[in-house]
Amino acid sequence: IGGCIDRFYVMQTRRHKLKKISTARMKTYRSSLRLFEKFCGIGPTTKTYEPDGPKKHLNYERMVGYFKHLANKVEKEIYVIGTAHQHWCIALDFLHYCYENEWIDKYPRGLNRHKFKTGAPTRGRSAIKVFSVKQVRALFQHSHKRSVYPLDCWIALALNCGFTSVDIGTLKDEHFIWDREEKNILRIEKIRTKTKQFGSWRVWGVTNELLKRWLHKRAQQPRGRIKQPEYIFYNRSGAPVNSHVELTHKAEPRSILHQETGYMNDAIGRSFRHKVQDHFPELKGLGFKVFRKSGVSEIIKMKLDNTLLIEQLYLAHKPTTVARSFYTRVNADTLDDALIELEKVYALEELVETDDERDERKRLAYNARKSRE
Repeated sequence: IGGCIDRFYVMQTRRHKLKKISTARMKTYRSSLRLFEKFCGIGPTTKTYEPDGPKKHLNYERMVGYFKHLANKVEKEIYVIGTAHQHWCIALDFLHYCYENEWIDKYPRGLNRHKFKTGAPTRGRSAIKVFSVKQVRALFQHSHKRSVYPLDCWIALALNCGFTSVDIGTLKDEHFIWDREEKNILRIEKIRTKTKQFGSWRVWGVTNELLKRWLHKRAQQPRGRIKQPEYIFYNRSGAPVNSHVELTHKAEPRSILHQETGYMNDAIGRSFRHKVQDHFPELKGLGFKVFRKSGVSEIIKMKLDNTLLIEQLYLAHKPTTVARSFYTRVNADTLDDALIELEKVYALEELVETDDERDERKRLAYNARKSRE
């Protein structure tokens, strides 16, 4: 069984290299297969390493036993239902792969009766959490004045373009449309990482200003400081602010499945989470992606003409009809008008300090601290 698991894992790594599945999905396969291997038993004396083990043990009783094992973890609140469902689906996928390769003589019947009910009862629109305009302005102002990272710029991008941390982390210079004098950024145009849909957003004044400040700071960095210079943003060590790190342990004596590991580096989400934890405890549990939901929710409140199309363009979602996908040419002004109105709603530009104002504020704060001491 261990050999079958390794072959299934290698097949998934090939799919990952061909970009048919994401790195996050690859990590899910890895963790689920390790869990199933542990259930079968780790070590040369277990079912995992028994000769002709797949034909002996990958049967209905064994798979139902695994389902009950997952269900027991849900009952004890070790797993949520979604996690158990994910592990169960990958186990069934692995079993089907074994049957396709004739490693088992027949596919067990009746396993489709064993399912985890993942559909939670909806509470309507109230279930979608968003930031109010007041909360957004407070978060932006605090980030602008106190954060080491350019969190204020990231918040502006999230609201202006509906970007997630992945979209911001993969932002490149080629995505910026400058004016003729190349003094201001007019638009951001890129294919969204998740949906693979092209998006074009009119850049707000505040977004333009904060991006230019960051680009100026970036240009002053010594050569070699930025590890992947094709990306606009980098963290304190010079690495991209959003990336998946894959590691290989060649000395690992166990199977291929255990030789590879990895983790996700999300400096944007982590810095925002710390900001909320330290200074906005009433917003605990709300992540950086809530800005995307907040922006589109404010657009809906405006009740503009063709709101559904504006919503789709803002979120860079796939068109819902064949006509919209291949025949209808959509005017970019449709979204631009909404972004102009959205900029007025948040009015973040009035919260941005000039360099002189920032220096003066820091000087006064320093003097006040010295007086207290």
